[in-house]
Amino acid sequence: RRVGPRSPSHGCPPACAGAPRRYCCLRLLRGMASGQGGYYKSWDKYSAKGANGEDDDDEEEAARAAAEATRRAFDDRPRPGSTGYEFRKGHKTQFPDCSVLPDEGQEAAAYRVASERRSAGVEHFKEGTVWSAQQAVDAWGQGLLALERLKNLRKYKPLEAVSAEPDAQDDGGGGSSPSAVPPPAEEPSEEEVDALNVTLRLNIAQALLKLREFESCITHCEKALELDPTSIKGLWRKAKAVWETRNPGLAREALTRLLEVDEGNAAAVAMLREIDAEEARKRVKRTGVAGGRTTASGRRAAAPAGGRGEGQGDGDVGGRGGGGG
Repeated sequence: RRVGPRSPSHGCPPACAGAPRRYCCLRLLRGMASGQGGYYKSWDKYSAKGANGEDDDDEEEAARAAAEATRRAFDDRPRPGSTGYEFRKGHKTQFPDCSVLPDEGQEAAAYRVASERRSAGVEHFKEGTVWSAQQAVDAWGQGLLALERLKNLRKYKPLEAVSAEPDAQDDGGGGSSPSAVPPPAEEPSEEEVDALNVTLRLNIAQALLKLREFESCITHCEKALELDPTSIKGLWRKAKAVWETRNPGLAREALTRLLEVDEGNAAAVAMLREIDAEEARKRVKRTGVAGGRTTASGRRAAAPAGGRGEGQGDGDVGGRGGGGG
């Protein structure tokens, strides 16, 4: 509706003649009489708040605090896949349940869980599908998390022993405390823990090769090689993953170390030939020079020999490489 000046014919005093409709005093008075005067209701509420300002402020503050606590609880609630460790891209592996069985220590329980997850991952991987490889990575990842718990227990065990010494001295000397717990037997040794760690990481690397997640595969291979620098499987799988990323320098380095450990490894020799053939093709394409000769079309004259070597290398990698790795 059009809002503009009104004449005093509507009953307002002459002073309201030039006032807009929404500021008309008669309309405000009518709104007050009918209970629709929102402005005056707000003013009355403000006046009442001024009389009891402290109580209202406390109530509002409490309401705001409750609303903020509810919002934080909603934002911080656990969501599926929001916790854990990422062993494969886009998925977080949940921490395993390392509950202690009767007559079992916490370290033994963590080692037992890691061994169980290793066996479960092997069963998954035997199916040979992409989904089974993903399940295998999750199982082996849980095994690594269990071993990480075992390492933390051993790391902080001396601190717990020191904090428990004053209680033992207060017992008065002779005899052990009735609440003392005997140390658990058959705890895994450091060599056993490291060996299982290497096995789990190499298994994860094999599954990541199948999933074509080569960067993560290289990371697990390097961590396994830190514990066992002469691991043939670790060197081979690292070389294969590095070459899949088309990094010939690092691939040659890993293959050279593999040949130092296992001289004459057929899969390593075949991959080196494949790398040389690939580099030769790139050089010919870039410069047009092959074997000291330049053809009219800029192509290598001995192309059939290079192609035959590449095919043979691929065959050896597919057969011997898979079994040897």
